[in-house]
Amino acid sequence: MNVASSCGGAGVVVAAVVVAVLGMPAPSLSQPSDTLVIVKDEAPLSNVDIAVALSQATPLPAPDTVLIGRDDDFADALASGVMQSRSPLLLVPSAGPLPETVVEEVQRLGSTRAVILGGEAAVQPAVDQELQDLGLAVERRAGGSRFETAIDIARNDAAGADTVILARAFPAPGATDLTQGFADSIAAGGMSAEFGWPVLLTQTEVLSEPTRAYLAEAGITQVEIMGGTAAISAAVEQQIRDMGITTERLSGNSRAETALAVADKLGAPTAADADHVVLVQGQAPDAWAGGFAAAAHAALLDAPIVLATGDTLPPATLDWLRDGATDPGYAVVPDDGSPVLTCVVVPSLCEEARVTLGLPPVEEAAGPVELLSVDANGEAAGGLRPAVSDDGSVVAFLSEGAIGDLPHPADGGIHAYVITPDGVEMVDVTPSGDPARGTAYSVHVSGDGRFVAFTSEDPALAGTAVSTTRSAYVRDLSTGTTSHVSSKVEGPAQATAHVSIDEDGSVVTYVAEGEIPNAECACHWVWWHDLDSGEVGVVHTEDGSPVPVTDSARPMLSGDGLLIAFMTSEPLTGEDTNGATDAYLYDLTTGRLELVSITPDGSASATAYSYEFEDQEIGISHDGRYVAFAHLAADLVDPPAPMESQVYLRDRTSGTTTVVSPGGEGQSGHPSIPQISDDGRWVVFSSNRLLRGSGVRCGVYRWSVIDSTLSRIEPDPVGKGNHLCPLRVDVADDGSVVFDHPENLHGGEASSPGNSGFLNDVYRSGPG
Repeated sequence: MNVASSCGGAGVVVAAVVVAVLGMPAPSLSQPSDTLVIVKDEAPLSNVDIAVALSQATPLPAPDTVLIGRDDDFADALASGVMQSRSPLLLVPSAGPLPETVVEEVQRLGSTRAVILGGEAAVQPAVDQELQDLGLAVERRAGGSRFETAIDIARNDAAGADTVILARAFPAPGATDLTQGFADSIAAGGMSAEFGWPVLLTQTEVLSEPTRAYLAEAGITQVEIMGGTAAISAAVEQQIRDMGITTERLSGNSRAETALAVADKLGAPTAADADHVVLVQGQAPDAWAGGFAAAAHAALLDAPIVLATGDTLPPATLDWLRDGATDPGYAVVPDDGSPVLTCVVVPSLCEEARVTLGLPPVEEAAGPVELLSVDANGEAAGGLRPAVSDDGSVVAFLSEGAIGDLPHPADGGIHAYVITPDGVEMVDVTPSGDPARGTAYSVHVSGDGRFVAFTSEDPALAGTAVSTTRSAYVRDLSTGTTSHVSSKVEGPAQATAHVSIDEDGSVVTYVAEGEIPNAECACHWVWWHDLDSGEVGVVHTEDGSPVPVTDSARPMLSGDGLLIAFMTSEPLTGEDTNGATDAYLYDLTTGRLELVSITPDGSASATAYSYEFEDQEIGISHDGRYVAFAHLAADLVDPPAPMESQVYLRDRTSGTTTVVSPGGEGQSGHPSIPQISDDGRWVVFSSNRLLRGSGVRCGVYRWSVIDSTLSRIEPDPVGKGNHLCPLRVDVADDGSVVFDHPENLHGGEASSPGNSGFLNDVYRSGPG
């Protein structure tokens, strides 16, 4: 696709260019400047309104004439394409009155003439009179049938054409899908308007006599047949050839493929060959309205019309769009300022088309966020690395401030806190309730919100001191008791970090160092501890070799306590031959390792490389079906992602991998720290690639597994200071997101950096 890329405040410039160059209405702030959105809600517009919206979006040079068709039947509008090279199509109720929006559009256009499509049974005389009362001269294009109406249009509005387009006039006899009667004519309308070729109609099995007669009398030398032989039979084609007329069939295995055959005829075998694309609905009963009315818009932009089918984009359309995918950018527009994509479909399908085409995903307006890391006066006190329970009601995080009504810890260190519906509580406390000595390094909350796992340098939080440099503990919020949980096979583990806990607080995982029999080093290992049985184990290969933590992300335990997701550059399975940092699953019950970051053929990436990012995250759903991870490879999906370094979602049930962080080029860094809700509905991550126009380079994003929509979570910050990324994000089953952020998002007094040097505060967004 021939596009130019720009960034920053380009959207405002683009809007001005659209108005100045094409006279098009500028896109609103809620839609991207590279896309013209006709249908702005999932509920479709009425036929009347969709035609008006397309007219408003199509600045024809001198639209002195408007075309008037009935809004409840497509028959007489089938052949209107050739007239739309200079006149927009508007739709009205058969018996009138003229809708107010139509009257306003006629007046806006300044038209002086109206051409009604069809006889008085189609558009009644009352409508004719209303148009005359508006000061318009009125004509009709009509005949005894839809065949004759199409011929009347050809005779009066394309008399010099030596080529015609031939489309079927009716669905197949007995067909339950009545859209067959107009499906192939949708894409034909744009071609008709652009080339000046009239559309004629025929029956499927025999060339209709009125059409045959016109072909002979008009001296037609070429017929473009729309659709396969199920639409217009080989016998009809032969009849035309017997008249000495050359034929060409534009067809595919579906209506979507037929539309792409028309695109090819227009010089766009893929989207890479088109500066503009018009996407319309091709399957719904009223799809003809938007499809036919888009002809003028498509011809003006020299844009092929491609089809959605119902609530999906068919594979053929997706492949055509994907082949034109641009290098990801910030605001992608043609040189003339007009939209790359015009969508006459619901927003969810439009967004799928945009991302497939390579345009940056739409950022939904960021909603309000709640500042959680506050002191007794409600002012920001600082907070780090939050985690949230499944229902979103319990949030744990680290802070060196005075949180809530709790006094500021005398040691000034970082401590673990939890906010529940009942208030705020310090978690790393001694049995007497005093703050722990030393720093807390990580914190996690169980899915049910009852248990908080954390690490601390204080060896005596469970009552009896243990001989360790740093331990993992679990705090039972219901009983107010704390247990030491970071054991190794023999004795307590040392230098424990990166703790996680399952749904009901019965299993924990953590990274800790220690000597293991038959191990070649006293490395850091990934451990698990079943708190009910007391069993302790370490992640190991199938031959029993323990797995050292090498370039590894923080391991994460599934909610059911059966799987550990982690990343490592160690080659742990036979197919892992790339030396890269890859995503793995370890099954606690079987000891089986599974490589998760795999290409579509099941192998490891051939292009990825290793990276050391200790605080990188990996997410896993409750039952382990979904795993979300960041990876420095583009070939984990087919076709490859537009650039290396993405957040991916692996569906282990379907065996598919999806990119959830599409979008533009960043400065440094990459999409990272992904997490997934326990129920597998939401993925969250941070990225410095997708945020644009706000002056801050790193944003928090939530991706819906249900409908693949992407939302930006945090609003524009106040002051736009240091441009750093969050340290952790997490998401609940209802889509509410918790995250720490280095920017001031609350508008009040910002936190001051403490001993840790961080300026982050903890926030919570509303549900999805």
